[in-house]
Amino acid sequence: MGQVLLAVLPVGRPDLAPWQALLDPAEQAAAGRFRRAEDRAAYILSHGLRRALCQLVLGRQGLSFAPLEPLGKPVIVDASQDLDVSISHTQGAVACIIGLACRVGVDLERQDRPFSEAIGQQVFTADEQAWIGRHGPERSLTLWTLKEAISKAVGLGLSLGFSDLALGADPWHIHAAPAPCLPCSDWLLEVWQATPDHVAALAVQGQGKALPLGIMDRAAAALPGDVVLRIVE
Repeated sequence: MGQVLLAVLPVGRPDLAPWQALLDPAEQAAAGRFRRAEDRAAYILSHGLRRALCQLVLGRQGLSFAPLEPLGKPVIVDASQDLDVSISHTQGAVACIIGLACRVGVDLERQDRPFSEAIGQQVFTADEQAWIGRHGPERSLTLWTLKEAISKAVGLGLSLGFSDLALGADPWHIHAAPAPCLPCSDWLLEVWQATPDHVAALAVQGQGKALPLGIMDRAAAALPGDVVLRIVE
């Protein structure tokens, strides 16, 4: 695999101004339509982070994002490189992942998110439910977050059919999957503690390419706020 750049921004009382300044007029208008301040802030931060990382990797500003594809993944208009990007936001944090010549997905969840056994029976395979039974009900969120990241990478969201996506641990891998996720061996999966209150998962499909040299230093210097950056390879 090449490299992907991952950014997580913990959200306390953020200064939205530098992030909002990154948004284009359509994104500014979309942000203004949120009634709840918390939802508006999450939109501004996640979309501002996405735009900032894309500009850094591509080396230019003024990027245009096409309307969302029918299944939800954004497309960068006239990108000079085969770039893929995914964002996630939940209460208290936002995340973004970006890669070249690969498909990427990220999901971020609060650790205290309730997860019922009834939902688990709908989205987990029998083997996964048995694994949860051996390791504790809190691992339901681990599997859910991984499946969300995979579904975002392929651009299908919840329409992927989580009960048809079978995962295994140590290390994380895909046992069986619907056609859009094949071949199963073509994936890198990871779960980690993104903040004291959040668990996150990333999914990368394909070999990918190396990111531009010095991207970490440029990102650290350019991004406002307390963004935590990682290169995964």
